[in-house]
Amino acid sequence: MKVQCISNTTELLPQALFELNPGLKTEVILPIQIEKEYLVYALEIYCNYSFYFICDEERDCNAPCPFWNPYPAELFKITDGRISRYWRFNNYQNKDVQYNKAIFAIPKWAEEPVSFYTKFIDRNQVEVEYFKKYKKLMDLEFPNSSVIKVASDLGKSWIMCPDCDEAWENKSSAALVECPKCKTLLNNPYQPTE
Repeated sequence: MKVQCISNTTELLPQALFELNPGLKTEVILPIQIEKEYLVYALEIYCNYSFYFICDEERDCNAPCPFWNPYPAELFKITDGRISRYWRFNNYQNKDVQYNKAIFAIPKWAEEPVSFYTKFIDRNQVEVEYFKKYKKLMDLEFPNSSVIKVASDLGKSWIMCPDCDEAWENKSSAALVECPKCKTLLNNPYQPTE
């Protein structure tokens, strides 16, 4: 799932959102860029509001914990509504509050939403490594307009990197592939681009 930022300020958000998300502050500029597209790593829904877990401009996307609090969906428009093939669904109740939550996230996060996320933001190595494994897969899953080069189709599912001439068998159905030698991101020639 991909979304594009349409607002980076909280001033027009409904008051109910501030009560639901204590990390959200009123009348602040958030570290997201208007018109920039973001990959959604998890989606949480509660009290008729959706929240996106994205990698914002404040944190390094390769950091152990690339996000802290989710962002309200009201700040974005959906540009690719396909959900990640790596997500699972769970409906759960947070023991601290009276309402149910729904989450679409990687398997262990969806199975144990509160426990996994708490350990993850505390940078517990097991949860961090688990997330990083899935993040790499999700980063390749959807087309990315900043990736211009296409891997060369050599036939019979073999492709080649145009930068280093490394060839490998492509078994990926993702939109992007990563050269195993030079690590260049390339469009998968067997997938349509945006």
